[in-house]
Amino acid sequence: MGLCGPPTVKKLLDRENVEKLLEVARSEKSSQIRREALNALGKIGGQEIIDGLVQALKDSNHGVREEAGRVFREIVDRLVQAVKDSDLIEQELKPC
Repeated sequence: MGLCGPPTVKKLLDRENVEKLLEVARSEKSSQIRREALNALGKIGGQEIIDGLVQALKDSNHGVREEAGRVFREIVDRLVQAVKDSDLIEQELKPC
């Protein structure tokens, strides 16, 4: 593969490349590459990947759907931990 070949998913692991990763996750022929793109999106995070993950849950390949679910769980776990670490729960439990 030459310098002009397709970019590897690891090279795209940057917030500036979210759109490209979403495109790879949607349309790459290789299910392995689609799974790697989803994994990278999970590491980058951000609201803009949710639609791509939802779409990936409908992928024809079981492994791709499984990876999308894993990434969703990772994001949810991070959100739950952030809420636990904040004082939001305590504020809601305080009497008026």
